[in-house]
Amino acid sequence: MNPTPENSELESVMFRWLKYSFWLLVLSVAVSILTKTRWQLQSIYVAAPLLCLGMTSLLMAVRNKLKHHGNPFSDAARHIYTLLLLWSAITILRGLGLDYRSWRDSWGIIYYAWAWLVPACMVLGADISVWRLLLRTIYQQGVLGFAILILGSVLLNLNTPMNFTWGCTAALLFWHHIPKKWRKIILIGAFINLLLSVLAATRNQVLANVMLMLFAGYIQFFRKHSYRLVTQSSIILALSLVVASVMYAATTDYIPFLSRGVNAKIAYFEEKLPRNTRVTQKHSLYQAFIGDIRGVDFIIGRGSRGRYYYPGLRKMRDIIEWGYLFVILKGGLIMLILILSLALPAVYFGLFRTNNLFSKGCAFLVLGWLVEMVPFGLPSATMKYVMVWLAIGCCWSRAMRSRPDSDFMIPDTGA
Repeated sequence: MNPTPENSELESVMFRWLKYSFWLLVLSVAVSILTKTRWQLQSIYVAAPLLCLGMTSLLMAVRNKLKHHGNPFSDAARHIYTLLLLWSAITILRGLGLDYRSWRDSWGIIYYAWAWLVPACMVLGADISVWRLLLRTIYQQGVLGFAILILGSVLLNLNTPMNFTWGCTAALLFWHHIPKKWRKIILIGAFINLLLSVLAATRNQVLANVMLMLFAGYIQFFRKHSYRLVTQSSIILALSLVVASVMYAATTDYIPFLSRGVNAKIAYFEEKLPRNTRVTQKHSLYQAFIGDIRGVDFIIGRGSRGRYYYPGLRKMRDIIEWGYLFVILKGGLIMLILILSLALPAVYFGLFRTNNLFSKGCAFLVLGWLVEMVPFGLPSATMKYVMVWLAIGCCWSRAMRSRPDSDFMIPDTGA
């Protein structure tokens, strides 16, 4: 969709804020890896300014979008959206204290104040140009991630792409909408994400990557185009290799041709996979939560910095490793109902009330997040969570769902 006089100001101002936001939010998470290098930086003082600038840029883009075009959704979605933002503001204010550390943590850590403002970007998801910018940025960050992976491991003792390939797996959902020359980077980045998730023994990330790959394969396999048998066979083979590789790593003590250190990490993943790390013989994280969060607290939450007592550690904890309970801890059942009131219909609209596969990809992205919230999936001020809310906005937009797939194609005009 070419720029017109009506949206030229929107593109020149809003897109400028979005470009800053997409890069700054990724950088704010990426610098946390510096604590694992010889630099030994306190990452919050590096990440907090980037996080604040990134989220401010995102909210400025939202403001510009609403100023030019208003809220693009139906009355029901507009009302729920407004209520969610109002309750998010209340949740943030209830979490602020008077001391310096309270303010530093609230605006400097991704799980506190900023996390509850991410849903504001839902209105941006109804703009095709925003999605083109996002997918282009994912590709560019993937290229940078490969460079850091290759050079950083030698120069900085890093063994990670610093999260710059964060969006490659999600981009597989929009495979046939992106230029062909981007696809190799996107595909390799997706497999790097999966590999690093296994090596880091983060089971929820492994689950998320495998789910999105399977969803992407489903979309490609059932596209309304005639496929050659070899293409269908390639899709089935690729998905089978993904699942088989994860299962092999989870059941094999030693994998040939890999270093001793890598095999040790895989062995740790294998040992951790069937174990419930949130329950011990004497204490259960969830029982402690339910025992402490009762009555009014369960309904309205305890604010963005709310905590609960865990007897296993004999201290208060501000995070519980289950997305749905985390939402209740901070914003209560009210917050959870508001979020699900937008997310669940979005999945339905995107899967069953659409004329294009792009909306289906967005619906699968939201569905994957809802599943990931069971083992972890905490709302956070990260690009991954931003993309979920952009997807919710796309699925709620009748205009986006009514467009043909050809409108979503990204022109092959370079990175």
